[in-house]
Amino acid sequence: MGETVEELIQQLRHSETRESAEDALLKIGEPAVPALVKAMEDENEDARWKGKFILLMMGKKAVPGLIGIVGGTDTAARGNSLEILADIGNPAMQWIIEALEGEDEGARWAAAHIIEKFAKDKVGTCLRKTIPGLILMLGEENWENRERAAFALVEIGAPAVPALDEAMDSPHNLVRGGAVHVLGEIARKNPKLKLGRFTPRLIGLLGNEDVVIRRNAAEALGDIGDPSAFSALANALGDEDAQVRFWAVESLGKVGGASAVPALIGIFGDEDVRPKGHAIDTVGDIGDASAIPALFGVLADKDLGISWSAANALRKIDPRNSADLRLIANAARKAKKEGRPVDNYWKVYSSWLKNLDERADALVLDKKFHVPKVGKPGREIDKTERVLRVKRAV
Repeated sequence: MGETVEELIQQLRHSETRESAEDALLKIGEPAVPALVKAMEDENEDARWKGKFILLMMGKKAVPGLIGIVGGTDTAARGNSLEILADIGNPAMQWIIEALEGEDEGARWAAAHIIEKFAKDKVGTCLRKTIPGLILMLGEENWENRERAAFALVEIGAPAVPALDEAMDSPHNLVRGGAVHVLGEIARKNPKLKLGRFTPRLIGLLGNEDVVIRRNAAEALGDIGDPSAFSALANALGDEDAQVRFWAVESLGKVGGASAVPALIGIFGDEDVRPKGHAIDTVGDIGDASAIPALFGVLADKDLGISWSAANALRKIDPRNSADLRLIANAARKAKKEGRPVDNYWKVYSSWLKNLDERADALVLDKKFHVPKVGKPGREIDKTERVLRVKRAV
């Protein structure tokens, strides 16, 4: 016939030319793959359906072209190619493994992306064969390839654990750190998968000279959730790297709960706002009232983010306790005398009044209960109206 691929794709729209166009496109094979993938976005339903059908009929012959499209920049085409590859399933695996272990950096990224989708959709029975190649990708200089390999390994899950166990002893820090990260992500995603046997090794890695390995170990210990890591994580709060301290805070909260509060309060004085703010947030999430005095101490912090973290933490901790409202009012008066900002004190105060709802009116009518004065000197409004204004302002 001599028609171009584009002309044949157009013929898929019409019943009288559809069958002959299909046969011609199947004979053309891989060179027609990009146009067939594009046809899956055609406004004509018959062209969309036939484009997909022909690709499935091509099977293994379409795989190299599909892998190339997955490594491209066209988001829609990448998604359609992944869909076809998932439908092809195991017959595509040989080509995917070859791409994964080949020299083309983009093809490796695409192969890892395909494996991730296969694992997520539970497609294919040969995923174990891809694990060694994915482990090697954890050591690539290209962070996007490392990230894509990690995503795929996390989706593979438990079958990848033995290889990750070996990779944690790799002489290459990128591989070692990546394996630790993936192990933690697998633990987080699969809480029924007991990985406590790795706790001693991860604790040992908290002292590694490579800061990324230390960070990943601190995070993974929290994902695994073994309480025996408590003391090691508490010690990691003193690490020289702020991100290690940040993840130590995160994990300490997970494995220690209320027992972690004293150690977390110790980070309230950290010079870096990342671990400091996260410690405040974590204490608020734990909800232990013993942290209230320490939270008052950072409520007027010079860093606005820290100040708001403290305010939010105080809102989370027993927001219906009227006794704590008195403490906030007293702390605000003290801060004002010392010349420190008091706005956040009153914002927390007002928020707690709102949480008290109908109990607020009764509480503020108690003469022993302090409500900040509202209005110009000599023209202060009465206590009931003051609290109503506070409640309306929240």
